[in-house]
Amino acid sequence: MPHTVVYQRETGIVEIAAEGVITLAEMKEIFLEGAKQLAKHKGHLTLSDYRKASIKLSTVDLFNLPQIVSTAVKLEGIDVQRLKRAIVMAPKDRADARFSENVTTNAGQNSKFFENSEKARAWLLSDT
Repeated sequence: MPHTVVYQRETGIVEIAAEGVITLAEMKEIFLEGAKQLAKHKGHLTLSDYRKASIKLSTVDLFNLPQIVSTAVKLEGIDVQRLKRAIVMAPKDRADARFSENVTTNAGQNSKFFENSEKARAWLLSDT
């Protein structure tokens, strides 16, 4: 399904927006495109908006996402520990978002899930 990956020069954030059905293959493609933009602009901040998407991932897929992210950024020469990722999800996806945030945190990655893009952007640009 359609997605966009755009570097915002003013903020230094790679912004990703997706809609429609998102499978594991699509998610991998999104991560790879995001990693290329981060490497190109020497960035470390991403804001992914999946509110218009229907994410079709199993619990095992969600559990494996941190490793998939790590692999994607490593291919571009980026240390996953430098990344700060804000993910915006629809309220209907709250349970999966909580699970994913816990798995990501346990993997040592700096990610946080939101239901509001303004709060996500503010968190990304903060020192925390």
